[in-house]
Amino acid sequence: MSTTEYSNRAAICLGVLVLLLMAGARAQVTVEAIEVGRERIVESVPLTGSVSALQLSSLSAEVSGVVARVHGQAGDRVAQGEPLVVLDRELSQLSLQAAEARLMRAQAQKSEAERRLNEAKDLVRDNNIAASEVDIRAAAFKSAQADWQVAQAERALAAVSLEKHTLYAPFAGSISDRLVSVGEWVVPGTALVELVSTEQLRVDFQVPQRYFDRVGGNTRLLLTLDSAPESRLAASDLRKVPLSRAGARTFLLRAALPDEVPEPIAGMAVSASLQLDAGREAVTVPRDALLRYPDGRISVWVADSANFGGEVSVAERQVDTGLTFDGRVEVARGLKAGEVVITRGNEALQQGQVVQLRRAGRSD
Repeated sequence: MSTTEYSNRAAICLGVLVLLLMAGARAQVTVEAIEVGRERIVESVPLTGSVSALQLSSLSAEVSGVVARVHGQAGDRVAQGEPLVVLDRELSQLSLQAAEARLMRAQAQKSEAERRLNEAKDLVRDNNIAASEVDIRAAAFKSAQADWQVAQAERALAAVSLEKHTLYAPFAGSISDRLVSVGEWVVPGTALVELVSTEQLRVDFQVPQRYFDRVGGNTRLLLTLDSAPESRLAASDLRKVPLSRAGARTFLLRAALPDEVPEPIAGMAVSASLQLDAGREAVTVPRDALLRYPDGRISVWVADSANFGGEVSVAERQVDTGLTFDGRVEVARGLKAGEVVITRGNEALQQGQVVQLRRAGRSD
């Protein structure tokens, strides 16, 4: 055998060996895939809102006075009925004592007038007193009784006025701002303390009005709070306010916060995704199954069979996509239900390549 023939045969053998190695290498590539199906399509509407308190009040006193004591600082939690601000009570206490004294005097005068009236009624039966005297004493009794009722009202008014020198928390919550200090003179309407309830927090969103009719009791609203940016929580008790802002063309959507929200505070920013039924079904694929090209093309790799655990041939196919929701993408054209789509390992495949097919989500 000549040197030339030997070299040619060696080259041919080497080429065959390379092809065999390449084929073996391709067959050793393992990819993950799923069988796609049809499902209800959801339109995901991004929203931005904030946590709000159903009870947020600037509290003021109902009487004038000098601030004697202020209980608590901003951030302190208080129970319903707990005192927050106390005004100086000295003058009101004296007024109450004077009212009680006038009530005692009026009581004594009424009792005396009643005794004289009863005495006159006994005497007139024996003709020992004129009937006109009975009428006079009856009028005096009515006058004394009226004075006693006035004194009762004045005493009650003085007691209420004294009680109103203390400002109590109308509901349980946290002090968000303390607006006065000891020694200040305040009048009715002067804001003393700002109190916010932390028990009944809601989250509010302004939603484009075109979605008003599509939001219902079963609509899902997924929340992401600044305090838990990695979590998506489902809101509950959705309530839409049937009033649109003329300038913004939006309506208010209010929802209850889930119990698992970590330490929510009023004013906290909230991102959300409003999940609306698009009114149709279509084939969907996981987002990872899609390959996007700079020229705008979108494609997926499809296996020629559902031979999970064995070898299959793959081919690239261009698709048209629609809405994206919950990590899945609607495929409007290019796929049929039941086809097998590669979801992992699809970055470097070649047309017609033979691969090992494994069902997505399994380790075997």
